[in-house]
Amino acid sequence: MSTVTWSDAVFSIKTFAAAMLALFVAFTLDLSQPGWSVLTVYVVSQPSAGMVVAKATFRVVGTVIGALMAVTLVGAFSQVPALFLIGLALWIAGCVFVSVLLRDAPAAYGAMLAGYSAAIIGVPAVLAPDTAFDSAVARCLEISLGILCATLVSRLVLPRTTGESLTAAIDRCVAASCAWAGDVLNERIGGDKGLADRAEMLADVAALEQLRIFAAIDTPGARAVSAAVRQLQAQLLRLLANMVSVRDRLSVVKTYAPYLLDELRPLLQATDAVLRQQLTEPAEAAQALPRETQLRATIAAALPGMAELVSDRQRVLSRNVLLRLDDTLVTAAELARLRDAITAGRPWAGPPGEAEVARYRDYPLAGVAAAVAFIAVLTTSIFWVLTAWSNGSSALLFVGVITSIVASLDDPVASASSFLGMTVLAAVVAGVYLFWVFPGIDDFAGMAVSLMVFLVPLGAVLAVPGVGPRFVPLALNTVALIGFSNGMAQTDFATFANGALGLMGGIGVGILSLRLLRPVGVGWTIERMCLGLFADLGRQAGRGRPRPRTRFSGLVLDRINTLLPRLTPGDSGHSELIEGAMAGLRIGLNITELQLVKRSLPPALRLRVEAALDALAQHFRALAAGRPRMDAMAEVDAAIAALLADEAKRQERGDEPLTDALSQAAIMSLVSLTAIGGGLRRHRDVFAIALPGAASPAIVGAPA
Repeated sequence: MSTVTWSDAVFSIKTFAAAMLALFVAFTLDLSQPGWSVLTVYVVSQPSAGMVVAKATFRVVGTVIGALMAVTLVGAFSQVPALFLIGLALWIAGCVFVSVLLRDAPAAYGAMLAGYSAAIIGVPAVLAPDTAFDSAVARCLEISLGILCATLVSRLVLPRTTGESLTAAIDRCVAASCAWAGDVLNERIGGDKGLADRAEMLADVAALEQLRIFAAIDTPGARAVSAAVRQLQAQLLRLLANMVSVRDRLSVVKTYAPYLLDELRPLLQATDAVLRQQLTEPAEAAQALPRETQLRATIAAALPGMAELVSDRQRVLSRNVLLRLDDTLVTAAELARLRDAITAGRPWAGPPGEAEVARYRDYPLAGVAAAVAFIAVLTTSIFWVLTAWSNGSSALLFVGVITSIVASLDDPVASASSFLGMTVLAAVVAGVYLFWVFPGIDDFAGMAVSLMVFLVPLGAVLAVPGVGPRFVPLALNTVALIGFSNGMAQTDFATFANGALGLMGGIGVGILSLRLLRPVGVGWTIERMCLGLFADLGRQAGRGRPRPRTRFSGLVLDRINTLLPRLTPGDSGHSELIEGAMAGLRIGLNITELQLVKRSLPPALRLRVEAALDALAQHFRALAAGRPRMDAMAEVDAAIAALLADEAKRQERGDEPLTDALSQAAIMSLVSLTAIGGGLRRHRDVFAIALPGAASPAIVGAPA
């Protein structure tokens, strides 16, 4: 309780008031299960109005879909219970699969709810088929009542909107990105702090998407700038990718060509100054435009041409850095314009963008989670049928619930075990109310006051980030086990105990199923993210159409955002994996560039570049399948050597210079291939690259 703030207390009081309003209306309307309304209030209540509406919407959708499926299954198989139970298990497994695929999108909650709502409605109904429709309607009505009360209180009583949080989060993200870019450009970044800062920035940028969705619901002005927020996310990710590339290239320059650093340092510092003026001083952003234009012209003039690259191959590094600086200036200018548009509430008037924020889909986890849910539900069903346990239906309901809500977690057994512990405590609290407190109360006001003593302090704890989720089962299961009904007649202890044991038994079966069938721990998540990264790189290098640059970077950064919180920067193996994952992003972006420019090369060189891309595609696909290959670098080096040799022979023969298009294509191909080779060699343990000798990553492909 020492971490509870005043806003947490207000949230708890509002939630309790909404719950009591829902309970009073349910009693007045003589609904069959008033407790569902109270439970719904505590499920959907969130700190901001937009979050409440989003969760409430998908709870209604999920409940209605689940109710329709329950009625369908009961109608089709009420005479054949075995087929009903198999159909129910398949339905819950399918909903778990969809929920895990959608991950943390609001729709994921609706998919999960559709699964276990069918069990909550269908299992009692299959025992009395004539009540199926009435039960489905009652649940939908009482859940809708709880949602209505929670939404009204959230919007009318001291409302908090997500729009304010979104604006503040954007300012933090822009300022943090600018500060981190300044550290990179001034050569101050490195070590564990750099990795931690990068992880925090990625998490903050990813969080903007959820804030954008909720703000569009509760803040009218935020709807007008929703497209601008998505573009701003894309530009922040692009700035981060650029800075990672600059940092990596500068580290190689320091080691193998320190003389180039003296040439680059003034341009690095000038870029930092322009970025700070554009991104941290909004009033002076317009004055930065002339400096930006002049600096970009200076960078363009400093780019080494093909002749210089042949004479000093280390200058491939400086050209790469200069190109990223130019891209950074363009990105920063766009960020400044987007931030100003969002602050002023102006719709974004830029060109239509690509799919800016891409999300990966975790098919292995979704498949495993669905299989576990199916087996757990089916096993519990068989046990119920064979033993004729009177409360087996309750166990069946809750095994579906628990395998659904922990499906996407790294260690679902630990979370389910915590859920079980809170459920035991909830049974004690509910028992105290039912057998000691409520028998001495004969009116609604007295019942509300007695509940306030427990639910208001607990509600304040629920609002504390990082702590509250652990106590949610205590609140929900206390309400569920009390089983509010009109009149609140004295409950038989044996009935109460059997109901509680059925609930705990279902959770226990879920825990056992998860422990036996589900890979546990963060190691499996780390492995999936790495294999997914390799698969993305293999697709990008393949003969098919590659993903656009922005979509690819968003997809890979989404994987990295999932990976980084599970790694410890101080651990040497984890640090290498973090750096390797970020290198994978740079390698993929260079592959994307290569796919675009190869078409402009002369036929012989284009074939060399395509051979290198084919080798890379095979290498990454093999890694994704768990079969490391070690021959990709030979083709990459051969393509680099061919590009250099072609220009060297041209100079020796005194041939006419290549046209601008051919020259630029050759230079970009050389720069991209060199960056790819350097990244793979620099992180050879991550990418399973053989590195004979101790050649510099800067001069891969150079003839002996």
